[in-house]
Amino acid sequence: MLLELMKDLLLFKQADIQSPALYSAIRLVGRRNLFIISLNLIDWIKVEGVRKKTRNLDLWPDIPWCENLRLLIVKNPEFSQSFKVVKNYLTYNDKVTEEERQKAIEYIAKHNYTPPPLISLRR
Repeated sequence: MLLELMKDLLLFKQADIQSPALYSAIRLVGRRNLFIISLNLIDWIKVEGVRKKTRNLDLWPDIPWCENLRLLIVKNPEFSQSFKVVKNYLTYNDKVTEEERQKAIEYIAKHNYTPPPLISLRR
């Protein structure tokens, strides 16, 4: 389930392709908010490919995309089967196996997603 969700989010982010699984997410939080959530989840998964140990994603209560992600995890089965919120952190659902996690990390981190380069402006 995690791999399918991440594939859907990546397609949505890169080509604005909406899978049937994302329709209810768009109805809940809106297209723009889902795009922002997609960016943050994809970036987090990509960094997971570099880390030796899994690190939770901070969810700040005063940040709108964090609150929208919390809402998706509560009300959307695709998100709740892949992730859970513990206190102010996002982590993988207990039902997600290490193998599923590694497949999602490999798909995002090694094959399909390269974040845009950061541009530094000199003063």
